Amino acid sequence: MRKAGVVAVVVAAAVVLSPAVAVAGVHVTHPRDEAAFLDYFDGHLSGEDTPPTPMPSTDALLEQGDRACAWLATQPWAMLRTDEKFRFAAMADKYLDQMSPHSDRVGPFPTQYDVAGAAWTYLCPATRYLQKPHYVFNQPGD
Repeated sequence: MRKAGVVAVVVAAAVVLSPAVAVAGVHVTHPRDEAAFLDYFDGHLSGEDTPPTPMPSTDALLEQGDRACAWLATQPWAMLRTDEKFRFAAMADKYLDQMSPHSDRVGPFPTQYDVAGAAWTYLCPATRYLQKPHYVFNQPGD
């Protein structure tokens, strides 16, 4: 009888702790990368098409990116739900729609859409991984 009790406690602990371990594993395998976030704006969005508008400061970009990440963390997890509303473009549109019209903007360039996309990719990739749909058989891209 004592063995059964120990086994039950171990199984119960595994059931309770396994989601926490899985989430912690996602955070370890998807680390924050501020340098890549800032490089995105230096490299990807600069060049011949760059408007003459000066880029915002790195602090302003990071602050806006952190806001986008904080907002994303409040959204429901898609997990195996593959509805369009959980895809990147729909989430970005929802984020932009819910932003206060008087919130601090980084400026006309880069766009808020660019900042949110880069933030979710580089500043909070674990959150984005947990929020996005996970397809069982195929992934159409996001």
